[in-house]
Amino acid sequence: MLRSLKKISILFFLVSLLAFFGQNQLAKLDVDAIVLIVGNGFVYLLTAASFWLVSNGLKSKSTTSFMGSVYSSFMLKLILSAVVVVAYVRLSEGKANMPAVFICMVLYLIYTFLEVSELMKLLRKK
Repeated sequence: MLRSLKKISILFFLVSLLAFFGQNQLAKLDVDAIVLIVGNGFVYLLTAASFWLVSNGLKSKSTTSFMGSVYSSFMLKLILSAVVVVAYVRLSEGKANMPAVFICMVLYLIYTFLEVSELMKLLRKK
């Protein structure tokens, strides 16, 4: 499983390094680097948990169990992402850095694409 998370982990470290060392350039674009780094870490952890759930579902002999892992993975990502964004917007008292939130949304899509492609490779091996 760790080998399958290699591309996802590389993306996480690249985005984190770019956000950390590019804070001045991001500030010029009105993007809060701290929000981007924390959001990137959160999306990475969600993706890793989702990958773990679905890859365990792939090992199951039952189609129902596999579909349950896929649905629970989807719901986990959807609900936790929504809760975190709503909490961030409310706690920031109207000063939420929306460009960073939108970048994290794009990262969510990229992580999801990488997750699905790696899961498809695991499925083909099986």
